[in-house]
Amino acid sequence: MRYLKKYWPYYLLILIILIGAFLRLYDLSSVPPGIYPDEAKNANDAIQTLQTGEYKLFYPQNNGREGLYIWLIALSFQFFGISMFSLKLVGAVLGILTIWATYLLAKEFLRFCNQYTAFDYFKVSNIEKEVVPLLSAGLIATSFWHINFSRIGFRAILTPLILSLALYFTLKAFRKKKVCLYVLGGIFWGLGFYTYIAFRLAYLILFGFLILAFIFYLLARKPGFNIKRIFLRDKWWMVKFMGVVMIVVMLPLILYFYNHPEAFISRSSGISVLDAQNPALEFVKSFALHTQMLIFKGDSNWRHNFSNEAQLFWPVAILFLLGFWYSVKEIFRYWRNKTWPGIIGHLTLFGAIFTMMLPAALTVEAVPHALRAIGMMPFVFIYAGLGFLFIVRKLFKHNYCREEIWPFGVGTVMIIIFLLTSYQFTHYFVDWGPREEVQSAFAKNYVDIGDYFNSLGNSSYKYLLVNQGGEEVSYPAQILSEENKTGTLAMPAQTTLFIQQTYDTALSSTSYLTPDQLPILPVPRSVIVPLQAEESIKNELRLRYPWGVELQFDTFWAYVL
Repeated sequence: MRYLKKYWPYYLLILIILIGAFLRLYDLSSVPPGIYPDEAKNANDAIQTLQTGEYKLFYPQNNGREGLYIWLIALSFQFFGISMFSLKLVGAVLGILTIWATYLLAKEFLRFCNQYTAFDYFKVSNIEKEVVPLLSAGLIATSFWHINFSRIGFRAILTPLILSLALYFTLKAFRKKKVCLYVLGGIFWGLGFYTYIAFRLAYLILFGFLILAFIFYLLARKPGFNIKRIFLRDKWWMVKFMGVVMIVVMLPLILYFYNHPEAFISRSSGISVLDAQNPALEFVKSFALHTQMLIFKGDSNWRHNFSNEAQLFWPVAILFLLGFWYSVKEIFRYWRNKTWPGIIGHLTLFGAIFTMMLPAALTVEAVPHALRAIGMMPFVFIYAGLGFLFIVRKLFKHNYCREEIWPFGVGTVMIIIFLLTSYQFTHYFVDWGPREEVQSAFAKNYVDIGDYFNSLGNSSYKYLLVNQGGEEVSYPAQILSEENKTGTLAMPAQTTLFIQQTYDTALSSTSYLTPDQLPILPVPRSVIVPLQAEESIKNELRLRYPWGVELQFDTFWAYVL
């Protein structure tokens, strides 16, 4: 009983992480039912990285991608083999770790804000410093938004994890003034540069926090401009040291961008509001759509969301709004009491959610866009946790009532998490996963073609007819036609390529070609499968090879010679 009383938050945290793990690992190979070409390109680059041993800082194809996520996929392939499961496992593990990181950040946020007040409200019950972080972690663990991106192979899932840990160690370093914490903060801020383009704006959060911290430090200490006192006695040299560590970690990729400046903005070209005729108007429109997507109408892309549903389930949305209002009230309360850490913490939380909306709000393509706004997640759910605290404080206006507050707080939080688990499991795996729109969004037909090729083994020669458009990217030389002088084909075939490599990395008895590269006499005992079974391509194959036999499958068409 003594250990239960002392360690109950950690037992509940483990339970929440297990719930989150179940929602991210259950039937991982089959749901979502396919693999989008962007995911497949990450996987294929990871395979090539393993084969060549060349771990690139930046992979320039497919509009350019930072290397960290691809390195993690390569590591997964090395330990677990090349498979759909081992590809998606990377995102699932990162998503599970984000649950833990959200708990840490929420708890440290409250500690930082209340470091001089010793949790004057509800301090006996631990309702503030334990239940709010647990609920924040539970809400992200059961969020459709986060579950979905944890189960697909997009590198953006790194952003909420690395950002949460970077801000966690920064807040803790300022509270405890320990060099090791500043070093860890610098390492994670530096690692963020290798994750996803949206993280580049996250440095505004750090700069904003440092400016606020220094301003309120001057207000509180009134040291004048005694540099020695500021940097030595009050240890601001540690902040500079954190910046040095961050730059050192970032330096290799900074040098890459210095030598390849076009790569730095390659991902945003063509979709930025700055490319519009009226950038200011387009930004206001995009910002408004991304502001309301949490509550009303969310991303319409079936790959990112249950099309058009709000990113937050309505009870969570209510908690978020209450938490936002509560945070505003807390800023004024801290101001009246001259409690500067509380002001810094809440303004940083607001700045973080605003800043991480900008990567989405600064674009005009497919708005609102849940993937580009993925960095908002930890802060959204911390606000929702504060919303629960707001309700508790309204229900229990007296300060010290352990017998009433503790069971209500813990019990209510766990009931909320269990109800959300049941609802989101059904909503994701039963309502969303089997839909035809989802199968189409994840290119299941390309996966089926790859599975069909694998089933043939070496008994037949396989021709994949790439008759879909898209960015031209590289493919293994051994599967390309001799007429292909560029070594590239359109992106969509990356999905089939990856599925084939889960069975045979040598890609024996296989050729990928365009319609104009069809051979006059194909290899005997061969099969031709177009990516898109258009009637025109079917007729062309019938005319070229009249002795062929047509096979119609559920999601694709094959021509056997």
